[in-house]
Amino acid sequence: MEIIQKKAPTIFWILIPIILLVSFLDRNQTMDINIYDTYLIIENFELGILASIFFCIIGLIYWLLEKLGHKTIRWMSFMHIILTTSGVLWIVFSNYIFKIGEYSTDSDYTYFDSLLVANMVLTISLIIVIISQFLLLINCVIGIVKK
Repeated sequence: MEIIQKKAPTIFWILIPIILLVSFLDRNQTMDINIYDTYLIIENFELGILASIFFCIIGLIYWLLEKLGHKTIRWMSFMHIILTTSGVLWIVFSNYIFKIGEYSTDSDYTYFDSLLVANMVLTISLIIVIISQFLLLINCVIGIVKK
């Protein structure tokens, strides 16, 4: 747990080129998000760029906290790192995991079920990422005040 906390900026910064490379290699694939009667269509490359910017900002926050000598709470940092990376990676790689966009030859019901499961996983992952950012905010405030 301590190793992950000390290497937090490095973890986030190492994931940036990996996400960009994977999203660049499969540029033509899109992610379809269904919200009631509205479909949001996002290209994988754009999603990879957005995730990379997000990871860059978080890595910069951890780096600044470390350089300025502010101590953070270990378990909060650990939970934030694990929840954020797993949530964002689930969102970015959900097309590869669920094979979204491939129709089943047997029936259309399996495709519909696949979309329901994929939308549920995307929603839960997004909620987890948002909640973990509150952990980062609380941890930063406690670390700054505690010094």
